[in-house]
Amino acid sequence: MSAATAIAATAAVLGAGYNIYSGERAASAQKDAQQQAEQQVQQQAQADQATAKIAEQQAQTQNEAIQAQTANAQQTAQQQLNAANPQRPNTSAMLSAIQQAAQGGNGGTMLTGPQGVQPGALTLGKSTLLGS
Repeated sequence: MSAATAIAATAAVLGAGYNIYSGERAASAQKDAQQQAEQQVQQQAQADQATAKIAEQQAQTQNEAIQAQTANAQQTAQQQLNAANPQRPNTSAMLSAIQQAAQGGNGGTMLTGPQGVQPGALTLGKSTLLGS
């Protein structure tokens, strides 16, 4: 082989080796860039999730505040309604019930019945009433 052919062959091998090395570096750089892009996407997704969670918590807090205000307003309205329309006892119905009970004669209780107390039960075997 001539020296020129040997030099050309050596140059070709070195060129091929450099191309392989350069290709590997480019692939490695591309892989690194892809990993970095994936990390950025993951970080953005995590940031979006955190933002969504904060927004959800704020919405829940606002909803609870609105519910508390609504309950307070309902309670106030009920108190005002009760103050405007106070309940009073139905004295006429009570008086009527008492009068009807009095028309039945001597009052009886659950212990004595409608006939009242028997006078003989008060004497305790003596001819006079108790206390006389």
